[in-house]
Amino acid sequence: MSPLKKVMFAITNMDGSGSQRVISILCNRFVKLGIEVALCYTGKSRKQSAYPLDERVQVFYSRSTVLEKFSKIESLLNPGGGANYHTSIINLRKKVKQFKPQVIIAFMDYPAKMMLSACRGLKVPIVFTARTAIEDVIKANKSLEDLFKGFYNKYKGVVFQTAEQKNQYNKLFEFNEDCKQTIIFNPIEPSSLRDKKKEPTPNLLVAVGREHKAKNYPLLLHAFAKAIEAIPELKLSIYGRIWPESELFS
Repeated sequence: MSPLKKVMFAITNMDGSGSQRVISILCNRFVKLGIEVALCYTGKSRKQSAYPLDERVQVFYSRSTVLEKFSKIESLLNPGGGANYHTSIINLRKKVKQFKPQVIIAFMDYPAKMMLSACRGLKVPIVFTARTAIEDVIKANKSLEDLFKGFYNKYKGVVFQTAEQKNQYNKLFEFNEDCKQTIIFNPIEPSSLRDKKKEPTPNLLVAVGREHKAKNYPLLLHAFAKAIEAIPELKLSIYGRIWPESELFS
């Protein structure tokens, strides 16, 4: 197998989620290793990444600037979005043919599905990276099970975050026998905070993450409520996009 020289990542957008943080770390690390990297937005957004990207990372968008400016009007005129989807697929295909990646690493189900459609007949291997608890996603929208069912047997590789997640996907979907599956934990980026003086913070619990049901903050808050009954001096700090009017605080 030839050395990896060109890799393309695919994600809906880079507005600040955990999976996007992981992509930013990988993109920056790969270019530092001398690998040519392209980051492809499969969604409508053309906003710059919420996370720092090395200037050598080539950023591609599936939507033109014109469509971005008129996206609200476009949604009113075409609620189904079918034409918009096909336009994005065509643009993605052009970008893949232009960049010529040796492999495409697609994060999340929808971007991976779009890259499969865009790369039909191009013989570019696509690696799917799972980032969600798929059983929860299917429970919330049962139609997604049928929507995704025909795609998982087309990936050349799948990366899971946990063994539980791997079991969920394999229970719901069929993968080819030659599809390599592995578990890789999230990378950790060196932080300047590590060099700062550490002050002792006894009895302090810290949670970091955006407000989303997948983070299960209600469980954390209920557990903390029980914990302070036994240890009243405990404190809990939550960092992330949490709004004061959130039902978490009701």
